[in-house]
Amino acid sequence: MNRVLVSQAAAGFAAYLRERAAGATPTVVIGYDGRRNSRVFAQDSAELFAGAGLRAILLPRLLPTPVLAFAVRHLGADAGVMVTASHNPPDDNGYKVYLGGADAGSQIVAPADAEIAAHIQRVADSGDTVARILDAAGYPRPIVVDEQLHPDATFRTVSFPNPEEPGAMDLAFATARRAKADFILANDPDADRLAVAIPDETAADGWRRLTGNEVGLLLGARAARAAAGTPGASLACSLVSSPGLGAIAAQHGLEFHETLTGFKWISRAPGIVFGFEEALGYLVNPETVRDKDGISAAVAVLGLAAEAQERGLTLADLVREVGDTYGHFASAQVSVRVADLSLIGTVMLSLRSLPPTQIAGRSIASAEDLLQSAPGQPSGDVLRYRLSDGSRVIVRPSGTEPKLKVYIDATGDSAEAAAAAVAELEAGVRVLLDERS
Repeated sequence: MNRVLVSQAAAGFAAYLRERAAGATPTVVIGYDGRRNSRVFAQDSAELFAGAGLRAILLPRLLPTPVLAFAVRHLGADAGVMVTASHNPPDDNGYKVYLGGADAGSQIVAPADAEIAAHIQRVADSGDTVARILDAAGYPRPIVVDEQLHPDATFRTVSFPNPEEPGAMDLAFATARRAKADFILANDPDADRLAVAIPDETAADGWRRLTGNEVGLLLGARAARAAAGTPGASLACSLVSSPGLGAIAAQHGLEFHETLTGFKWISRAPGIVFGFEEALGYLVNPETVRDKDGISAAVAVLGLAAEAQERGLTLADLVREVGDTYGHFASAQVSVRVADLSLIGTVMLSLRSLPPTQIAGRSIASAEDLLQSAPGQPSGDVLRYRLSDGSRVIVRPSGTEPKLKVYIDATGDSAEAAAAAVAELEAGVRVLLDERS
């Protein structure tokens, strides 16, 4: 018994009562006992009933089950729900359901029990937001990872519930191999981020997860093509995301904005038609959602995949096309997790007090300290180095974890050359951090 199951049960029961009431407004009374989470489940149920258009009456405190049964009759209610597992073991919980009207406040019996169960099952089967949106958009239902389909507060299938983390998509890779899938889409637990993976024979597990920058440039190019010629339209990304988005904007005659990290900043870019940050966040439909949205991003990627298939191409081909069209950009990130937060301050102070002159043998052409930004420019605890070969290194403390993060971006005449430059810079960054820590 958990809040997801309670939500499904309440939504299904509400649908049953609305159908039974034939246009009237049903009344349902909710009670609860003293078991763990009983009050939470009762409150959730009452809110869901009210949201579904029912008149919900929540009893004022924990009371015996017979009081709930009495209340259904006394108040002339259409139904009652008691959150209780009676005398069962302490870890159990459940619903006792009563019906008013012709049932006179008795507990449900056949056929009502089966009819209610069918309504609940329909909620469980169709309640998945992604599946319903894919249906509405006309795309086929995906093959799913059964072990990760339903919410699980323990996240027992992963060591860390973030599709960026190593191992988080292993079950998806295994499922995709069995199904011979064309690509993988994965959301994080609240579905505001999207990960994309494509087949790769050179990878140990046969799959390569696209970086957030690769997906961002794919979706950015899609948005730029659609917005070309629109006065004031712009693309935006966080200052630690790929500068390739600026190249895309320039080629299509659009404005471009760099912001601080976080969609509270990206979403406020003037004229925004698309925004992203490298941490798998994409804002693809600002007229509807002014935040990163892994669901609408998934639909957008499906659109790209469908268009590619019509041309006999794959998502991997589209990634290469973006590089050939707008320039080859590669990126990497170095994250240093610390037990003592003061170490992060020590490194940042060292870099400010004695600025480096080169990284990986490349001289630093300019250095910016965003704590001292000009008015109107992004400001924060960020150091940005622009190197003589056009590459870029950005250092900042994480805003949510005990980490120091370094973002590396480079360009090249080919994807391979850009990747090689990033690899050299990554090695140089690690040496620099070792010297300053």
